[in-house]
Amino acid sequence: MATWLVVGGQYSSFGGDEVTNASQLARWTAALGPGAAAKLFADTHWLNDPSAPTTIPAGPARTHRVVSAAVAAPAGHATRPARVSRGLLAAVLHQQRATGRTLARIGQGSRWHSNAVVLSGRLTKDGAPLLLGGPQAGYSAPQTFMEIGLRGAGYDVTGATIPGTAAVEIGAGAHHAWSVTSAGTDNSDWYADTIDPAGHPGQYLFDGRWHHYACRIETIDVYHQPARHYGVCQGRHGPVSAASGHTALALRDAGAEGIDGTITGFLAVDTAHNLAQFAGALRQVAGSLNFLYADQAGNIAYWQAGHVPIRAPGDDPFLIHPGTGSDEWRGYLPWRAMPHVVNPAQGWLANWNNKPEPGWPNSAYGFIDWGPVQRVQALTRQLAGLRPHTATATTLDRINRTAAQTAESPVGDEGNIAVHAFLPLLLARVNIAADPRLPAAVALLSQWDGQLLDPDHDGRYDSPAVTVWQQWYPAFINRVFAAETGTVGQGNTDDTVLTNLAVRLLEGPAAALPLYYGYLHGRSLSQVVTTTLVRTLDALTARYRTPDTARWLLPDVYTTWSPLGLGSVPHTPWMNRGTYNQIVHLGRGDNLTAVNVVAPGESGLTGNPHFADQLSLYATWHYKPMRLTRKDLTGHVTTDIVLHVPGTAAQAIDPPPAIRSDGARNRH
Repeated sequence: MATWLVVGGQYSSFGGDEVTNASQLARWTAALGPGAAAKLFADTHWLNDPSAPTTIPAGPARTHRVVSAAVAAPAGHATRPARVSRGLLAAVLHQQRATGRTLARIGQGSRWHSNAVVLSGRLTKDGAPLLLGGPQAGYSAPQTFMEIGLRGAGYDVTGATIPGTAAVEIGAGAHHAWSVTSAGTDNSDWYADTIDPAGHPGQYLFDGRWHHYACRIETIDVYHQPARHYGVCQGRHGPVSAASGHTALALRDAGAEGIDGTITGFLAVDTAHNLAQFAGALRQVAGSLNFLYADQAGNIAYWQAGHVPIRAPGDDPFLIHPGTGSDEWRGYLPWRAMPHVVNPAQGWLANWNNKPEPGWPNSAYGFIDWGPVQRVQALTRQLAGLRPHTATATTLDRINRTAAQTAESPVGDEGNIAVHAFLPLLLARVNIAADPRLPAAVALLSQWDGQLLDPDHDGRYDSPAVTVWQQWYPAFINRVFAAETGTVGQGNTDDTVLTNLAVRLLEGPAAALPLYYGYLHGRSLSQVVTTTLVRTLDALTARYRTPDTARWLLPDVYTTWSPLGLGSVPHTPWMNRGTYNQIVHLGRGDNLTAVNVVAPGESGLTGNPHFADQLSLYATWHYKPMRLTRKDLTGHVTTDIVLHVPGTAAQAIDPPPAIRSDGARNRH
């Protein structure tokens, strides 16, 4: 249960940004005044951008739009947010940063980074569906995922699990396969409880009455140090994180409240045999997760699962909620209203933590603020060009590889892939007459395919366009936004939010959402674009000590697999892909086949031969076969352990397959 709570907090709990938002709004108000701050806040916090790419194709409007009544407007979302002191906000932010650092040290600092693709038989060469699964869960040795096969007592699945949980979370069954991505829908809220330390100690005010917190002492044993004791109090709005004066801040998390349903739901997923049973299992999942599915019957499908709170009319989803009773959840969105589609006409479905369907609102801040630029476009621009009856497993591997090698901004920031949506808009605004170097620079960038490639393995990306883009992107963003938001990568505003603001600025009146704040301060947009490109060329000429762009080659970026105290592995070339990858071919009968890779290896023990034996496969885009049936295990079992309950007779079992070590890269 504890492991599931940590995993759920990392991969299926979203929103909970109200403290960050309130602190950000307070800083802007102090620096710019309330009017300008409200406009800036409205630009950076939006509920629904119609131009955001979606997993479900556009179709008839659905009735779930009442999930939130808040509307992004320059008024600044000031319906009735709770007032909280900046000192209390700072205390919670300090806790959040400390938690993030701690999770990062145990390989759990990365989240929201998974993709999946399913193709229907009408697009595949042999008429059988295909599935690509690519959960991204941070780079560590050992990593988050482990491969297992689970058979017996109604289970017949093979795939990836997170050690400490009780299910195969992503994998293949006897007749189907599935993958999971973080969904991003806002399912957690910060509440400001009213407390009275003097008159009513340990109580909070709700609906006009004082209620007791449930309080306890948590003891944490520390190696070679005295144990530490912490008081923990919890009310109807979740555990209290910090308190000051008459206010306590508590976080209510729908995913955590329903964690038992999530566990039950995943176990039901593992025993499902068809589409209806699989969909039925998802109804129990409380965390915000996307499921992509394909089966031997020819179906492909997508569901967003999870408990989505129905918030009170007028409740501002972006700022801290009063805890006195006016802004309580009105239950959860019914399952029938959750985003889902089966066998879409386009013949494919893809998700990379993007918006589920048109009109779906979201109030989680940052990377999950879905706008006109989202990294799923690195997948969908390829999928949209597939011709009927041409795709194979190799096609899915190529699509995954192309997306993984598409330049981020900066390289290694896996959430911010803007080159295909952003770069053409910039180039269209360049005044090439302003500098004699500009025509050649524009031609170089226009002809670049956006890929990070080093085919000669000389340690540098082969195209100087990579270098120019990586210099120009932050130069333009900082020139336009830094005065209000701070510099890209170091400011108070998420980089993906700034990317989406920049695209809206470049789109002008054609943008799906307007910008309320005047970022150009009287400057011409073409002037800013051109000036920043000229300064980029100047900076690169000085850095490389030559105006010859052919020599402006950026060093390759590498992935560091953080050792968790058990051993280290070499760096590998950076690629924006799943830390576990599987490709499944859903052929009929015995033709369900699959390959996967889980780097660095299957074992967490440094001296074990399987500690890092899949690292080279991962680094070179190779896979190994998945052993999907008992028959597949024959000749590949290296050890066999039989357990029985003490005090009972051991049951006779069939002899295992031939036990030998043959260098197999996976262990069962």
